[in-house]
Formats: sequence, structure tokens, C-alpha cells
Amino acid sequence: MLVRSRAAARDPRVVQRIRRAEFVFLAGGQQSTYLRLWRDTPLSRALQEAWGRGCVIGGTSAGFAVLGELAFPGHEGTISSSEARRDPDDPRISIERGLIDVPLLRGVLTDTHFSERDRVVRLRVFLDHAVDRGLADEPIGLGIDEATALVVEEDGFGSVIGSGSVHVVPRTGDVLTYDPGATVVLPLRP
Repeated sequence: MLVRSRAAARDPRVVQRIRRAEFVFLAGGQQSTYLRLWRDTPLSRALQEAWGRGCVIGGTSAGFAVLGELAFPGHEGTISSSEARRDPDDPRISIERGLIDVPLLRGVLTDTHFSERDRVVRLRVFLDHAVDRGLADEPIGLGIDEATALVVEEDGFGSVIGSGSVHVVPRTGDVLTYDPGATVVLPLRP
């Protein structure tokens, strides 16, 4: 089901499908679309309720990027690590709350295509912005490589599957990298 307007995000039929779902998967695209069109609608409330009742919620690319407590919305377009390093005050850099409240991802800013697009510097700039704007005291970045997933159980233990890695990125210090088969424990702590 594609939801590409605020009207569709308020459609009772769409909301009812989410309320009956056992699994919801958010596809890639533009995270700004999810945040601009779905935030504060009956659909986002239904997603939150679905999470609360134990529905599995996952996403890829932009769909994963909106699941952390913090998100880079990309309203003004994307930015590379080299651009963010050169100008950490670039107007394209903004951080806001994610789409739903996932307790295991509180204080976490999610990012995708991580190694492939060399996003560690960019993610650290985003974490600094989250602190500067009072969105989190000590946020953590969670970067996921392409063709990779972090499957997390209710107890917070997650398994890395696929061909890439999962990266836990503090604002400063060493990045922790978890390869396929490794266990990652959420919530993340610096």
C-alpha cells in the first residue's frame, strides 16, 4: 500500500489496515516524505499503536531512517560526509524527531547506505546538531550497510544478517562495527 499524501494518511481504510497488520515494512524513497506526510496523522498514531501491541515494524533506506528517535529528514536534499565536514552549518543539515517512538531506539539517529556512502562523518555532524538543538543529551548513531539488516527481538538483542555490517557511532570515540552473525544489544549506550 502506498501512502503519498496527508489525505491518504488520514484515510480510515489505510489506518484500519495498519491496525490489523502483524508486520509493517517502510520502503525506501525520501524520509522527508514520511515525515512531512505521515507525522501527526491517524496513520502515524496507528503505527505507534501497532508497535505497542507487538507488531513488527521495519524499513529499508528512508523507511529505516525514520524509525530512530532522531532523523535526518533531508527536506533540503541530502548531504555527503565531505560536505558536512566542510560546512557543519550547511542549511541542508537538520535533525528532527523520527516517525514513531520505539523505546529501544531512544536517543538513536539511524542512517543507511552507511559504508557504501562513507557516512560516518556526516552522522557525527548530525549527532552534534541533535545536541545543539536540545533533542538529545548524548545521542548515538546507528548506521546500517546496504544488503544488511539488524533484526531486534523484544528483549533488545539483535542479530546482524546480510552481507554488510551494522555500525554504532558515538559523537566522539571509536565506531563499533558488528559483522553478520554478531549480536547488538539495544538500547545503545556510549
